[in-house]
Amino acid sequence: MMIVFDDVTHYTKGPAGHGRAILLAVNLIVPSNRHIVLFGDPVDYIRTVIDLMVGAITPNAGRVIRRARVSFPAGETRIFIPEISVRANIQHIARLYAADHRAVVRYVEEVIDIGPLFDEPYGSLAKDTRKMLSHIVAYSIPFQTYILAEAIRGGRGGLNEVARELLRARIEGSGLIVPTRDMTFAHEFCDSAILLRDHKLHAFENVDDATKASKAADRSIARHG
Repeated sequence: MMIVFDDVTHYTKGPAGHGRAILLAVNLIVPSNRHIVLFGDPVDYIRTVIDLMVGAITPNAGRVIRRARVSFPAGETRIFIPEISVRANIQHIARLYAADHRAVVRYVEEVIDIGPLFDEPYGSLAKDTRKMLSHIVAYSIPFQTYILAEAIRGGRGGLNEVARELLRARIEGSGLIVPTRDMTFAHEFCDSAILLRDHKLHAFENVDDATKASKAADRSIARHG
């Protein structure tokens, strides 16, 4: 199982069509059984790579082929509809991914206690609660690869710690892709890395090698302007 970048080129949107290049003729096989940290600059370009991986956008050229059951970006709130209730949103997302909506609702209710807010509009929740609900809904559905919108903040207790433990349990038998420069999180959860550099995606067998390559490239740019 894998995500395949097949000669993928993608640009930002410009006023007259294509803007700046993000990816140029990228060919890469992303295995679905690895735990991968994705990083590079700028952050907006990394978000675009994530959107390409999950199918939220299509590339300007080439194909992204998903040969794995891939989650929506956990922590991302765009998949939720602000005007309908939390419960209805969860049911809707479960159906989108062919999951048992009753089981998913029960799972979420057991993990997060928001009382009567469960039947209030999703948009009425506090921002942090909306993001955490996105994590919990993602982990309530079995995927072959879990993709995060960002690293889960650390700290003992609270929903962040709950989300980290749910993620840890899920990725025992599944892959993970997380965009972050939080190397503490990366070393805790990831065993390999992908670096976005010079419009290419470079794969590394471990996190430290990717970090060293990134720092070396940064030093070279600084020396040569």
